[in-house]
Amino acid sequence: MRNFIAGLALCVGLALAGLSAQAVPPDGLRIDHSAVASFRHGEKVTISALAPGALRMRFFFRGPGVAEFQVRPMAESGGGEFTYALDTQEIAGASFEYYLEAGIKDKTAVLPAGAPAEFLAASAEEGEAIPLVPEDLPPPEAPRAKAAFPVDLTGTVQAALLEEGGSTTA
Repeated sequence: MRNFIAGLALCVGLALAGLSAQAVPPDGLRIDHSAVASFRHGEKVTISALAPGALRMRFFFRGPGVAEFQVRPMAESGGGEFTYALDTQEIAGASFEYYLEAGIKDKTAVLPAGAPAEFLAASAEEGEAIPLVPEDLPPPEAPRAKAAFPVDLTGTVQAALLEEGGSTTA
């Protein structure tokens, strides 16, 4: 009877170890996602993906004629599922290209595997009025710092006002 219980415990332990190995592959992360093939222009498209064990996920997208991908953080909705609602009014054109990136500590995974050189694509449904892509579309701007660095901290506000000819009286 002891051998039976020990054997049963061993089988259960191996089965549980197999389940955890499937949840997070030994090489890092995996991303499960059903690709978005079409959308209605002007409506929000929900991009969702499952990345068990991931601490963060980002959605990269660009419209037609744009060289740089824009990036948006995806919100975790629990159980390794991440979502982002893309407002298609941000897209100037009848399609957009995208890829996903999941991360945990120093490891990342992308979908499709060759991203950003390879990407997924979605097209607007037929018969919709789509805005035209401007010919001279600038690349997306990088966020700017709120203060210019280096900041000169060697003086008082009163001295700075006096140098500029301001008044120190209220």
